[in-house]
Amino acid sequence: MESTTKKKLGTAAGSVAAVGAAVCLTAGTFSYFTDTDTGPTQTIATGNIAVEHSFSDVFPNVKWKPGTTYTETYTLTNTGSVSGDLTVELDNAGGDPELINALQVKVGTNAPGTLAQVEGYGAYDAGTLAPGGSRTFTIKVTLPETNTNQNALEDLTASAKVVATLQTS
Repeated sequence: MESTTKKKLGTAAGSVAAVGAAVCLTAGTFSYFTDTDTGPTQTIATGNIAVEHSFSDVFPNVKWKPGTTYTETYTLTNTGSVSGDLTVELDNAGGDPELINALQVKVGTNAPGTLAQVEGYGAYDAGTLAPGGSRTFTIKVTLPETNTNQNALEDLTASAKVVATLQTS
């Protein structure tokens, strides 16, 4: 029996050695296949937004009298590369309060009011302006005839400026 046990032990030891050798050989030759591919460089570029105007004097350099009305038409163009929302407003830049309160102003379709009040109406929303697109709008300014003595309005000045804003949404 001793010989059978030795044979069994020898066979078992040989089997363990064979399995160990197989594991070593497998581990030594085992590898993953890998491949790397690099795509082209991706560039992100931002656009710009720019507005050009055809502004002239809102108040022509003439002496106004009661009943005088001036309507100016302006064109704004988006010279940038992205669309933007366009607003236009007339800012009261100063002058004699009597004249500022007397001048009637209408910007685009905003409600009319005096030059002193026009800032309270907010900006005229001219909509979205695509690159290369243009919008035309009007500003109407009137020194109304009141059929009363308006001598208090003689030799006065008023100033205003047109402000056009183009911004991305």
